Amino acid sequence: MRILLTSLFIFLIFQSFSKANDISEFKIDDISIGDSLLDLFNKDVIEKNKADYYKDNTYSTISFDSLSEEYNEIQVSWKTSDVEYKIADVTGGVYQDNMDDCYKKMIEVKNQLASFFDIKPKKKKSTPNPFGLYTYITFLFNSGDQATVSCYDYEDKYEYIDIFRISLETKDFRKWMN
Repeated sequence: MRILLTSLFIFLIFQSFSKANDISEFKIDDISIGDSLLDLFNKDVIEKNKADYYKDNTYSTISFDSLSEEYNEIQVSWKTSDVEYKIADVTGGVYQDNMDDCYKKMIEVKNQLASFFDIKPKKKKSTPNPFGLYTYITFLFNSGDQATVSCYDYEDKYEYIDIFRISLETKDFRKWMN
């Protein structure tokens, strides 16, 4: 059953990646960079549910349950001053019970993305942070936009759920995050 779900997950991911020339043509849960968040939610819902994650309010973020069965959660970010709520970052997450499975899934998806994008991925990195271990592989487009596959292995003392993620980020959002 797990093999079937993993295969289905990867198949569904690549359905949205077919014949794309730049990052804005890729979709996570039918959401792309450059789409308007207003296509999903009204302004009141967005403003009421936006998270306060960042040091400044240049960008805002909202998380919500996936609109499909591909992911458990979706997170999108937009430039706070943008009245059209154009998406600058979209991330799909799948909760993990076993981190070894997450790392295997990350490598499997990385290999498929590498051949599809025809972009050599950056070396896998693991970065400890105050909450646990963040392991990731990035694909940097000529435009400066980036796709990332990652696993978050949270320490048990926190109530966070370990998660596999696929993220798409614009160059500007990425630069602001760093």
